[in-house]
Order: sequence, then structure tokens, then C-alpha cells
Amino acid sequence: MKDEHFTLLTNIVWKINDLQVHCLISLAENRSLEETPNIVDVEEIGSDGRGKIRYLAGWTLRKEIESSRKYIKNNLYSTDKKVHERLKLEYQTKQSLNFLTVPETLIHRVSKYPETLRVTDSRQYSRHGLIHVTDETYLFFLKLEQERIKLLTIAHLHQQHVSLVQNAKDSLLNNSDIFITFQNLFLGEHINISHDIAMKMYSQIVSRYINMGAGQFLKDYRREVQLKKTQAHRKKIATKDTKTTTSCCKGNRCSDQM
Repeated sequence: MKDEHFTLLTNIVWKINDLQVHCLISLAENRSLEETPNIVDVEEIGSDGRGKIRYLAGWTLRKEIESSRKYIKNNLYSTDKKVHERLKLEYQTKQSLNFLTVPETLIHRVSKYPETLRVTDSRQYSRHGLIHVTDETYLFFLKLEQERIKLLTIAHLHQQHVSLVQNAKDSLLNNSDIFITFQNLFLGEHINISHDIAMKMYSQIVSRYINMGAGQFLKDYRREVQLKKTQAHRKKIATKDTKTTTSCCKGNRCSDQM
């Protein structure tokens, strides 16, 4: 698939996502703005929950590494100067992100959080294509997930409408604390990363992770809305049945008296 085709398909997907957000806005209008959002502390969730975050960290890095590798492969013999500059950037990106991964054969011996490895291990199957990330990278993604939880809420959906996802990305891109945490992942490594390359990698990781998180957020909210609709419908039927039964009982008593 050519880059322009991939870009077009991506835009179509996110246009569909915008339409879904519009539909959910009308549902969110019925929720109180004063309702306190339930902000989960990622440090307090179970090992399987934290393991899923670690798994998603590996998934995100793998997608970014594959994207750089694909560009290099498709444009390796190009004579265009701008393409050559992009090739250098993609090669540096791929090499840098590889420093944040750990071989499957080594991760269980070096990780301080072995309980968080189970989710990735269970999904390896026979391909062994998933990526294990370093402990430091895992902690960075925990921080990123905590901010995602704060930014993607029903209250924010009500206030920001279709700008919710983009606003979440912009907020994270302007979050110097998380960006510095990302930069520090490369300290001590034998690799020289400029601020521009670090920002490029950070921006792409944030964008991919927020897109994934937004999809899950909307899916969970649709499920919650459907569940509440079902419960309301059952309650309505139960109330109707109760009224019918009461009416029948009154009718029978009147007949007996006659």
C-alpha cells in the first residue's frame, strides 16, 4: 500500500470516528456536567491491567518501528534529496526505538516487574512477533496512560465534542514533564538523539496511543449506554407488568364481591 493510500484510509477511519463522536455527544448531553469523573490510579490497578499497558507499549513501539522500516525499504534507492533526508530520519528513529525494547529471551531475567509480562507472553502464540519493552519504557507508558485517563472522559466529551481526541493529543504534546520522561529513556545509551528526533518519536507515539485509547474509550462508552438502555427498558416492562397484575387483582376482587 502506498503512503498516500494509507493516509487516505486513515483519514476515512477518523472521519467515521468523528461521526460516532457526534452520536455520542447527544447521549452525553443527558449526563450531569457536575458528575465527578472516575479517575483510575494506574498504580493501583491489578497486575493484569498493568500488564495490558505494557503490552500496548510494545504494540505501539512495534508499529512505529515497522513504519520506519517500511519507509526505508520502499525508498532505499530513491535519488530524491528530500527522500534521502527522510530516510536518515527514519533510520535514526528505528534505531532509537530499538533501544527501548528487550529480547524475549532476556526480559524475564532483567525485569523488576515480572507480573506485568504475562499479558504479552500469553499473546505471543507461535509467531513471537510481539515486543517486550524495558522497565523504564513501561513506566513511561504508565504515566502516559494516567494522563490519557484524565483527558478522555465523558465530561470532556460533552465540553469539547469532536475536538476531544485532538485536544488530548495537543495537551500531551505540550506536557513537558512526560516529554522529559521520554527523553530520559535514552540516557546512558550509546546513542545521540537530537531534540527534533526525540520530539518526532514522542509525537508519533502519543498520536498512535491516543488514537488507540480513544477507540477503546468510545467503545466502552457505547457499551455503557447500551447497558443502561437495556436496564431502563427492563424496568419499564417490569413496571408495566406490575400495573397490569394490580389491575387484574382489583378486577377479581370486584367480581367476587358481586
